[in-house]
Amino acid sequence: LPVTWDAFAEVPRDVDVIINMGLGVYDRLDALQLEAGAYDLRAGADAMGHERPGPIGAPEGTAREATLPAPADSPIAGRIAALAGTTVAGYEVRVTPARPENSYLCNETHFRALSALHAPKPEQRLREVYFLHIPVAADGDYQALAEAVAGVLLTLVEAG
Repeated sequence: LPVTWDAFAEVPRDVDVIINMGLGVYDRLDALQLEAGAYDLRAGADAMGHERPGPIGAPEGTAREATLPAPADSPIAGRIAALAGTTVAGYEVRVTPARPENSYLCNETHFRALSALHAPKPEQRLREVYFLHIPVAADGDYQALAEAVAGVLLTLVEAG
């Protein structure tokens, strides 16, 4: 996705699962971070210098809350919890709850994807959405990072 606000304004609903990824683990080189929910806030300038501060907006038919979890009848939370604290190809999988500090484009993207699950359309195939933050590859070892990311992605989609 382009690093611009509203790049994910129209969430694809003709797929079963969406797993968005972004660079976002800065404190460690050996951890992957799954987001548990999203926060109804966006802040900061995008790659074009545009700002869109403020709430993203709760999906139709849901209560306006600061955080948007996966729908209660979805397997998403359980799949994320099952990966929490595991090690995949040498990378620890961390799970981080929705939080106001995470108000940049990754959060907006995940909030919109979760919103599509909370307000489904009749023809919608989409049933699961995830957001995985990855670190910079340690010492340029992209192979190890790719194996870890692939392992997490396969675990999420093969569970269904």
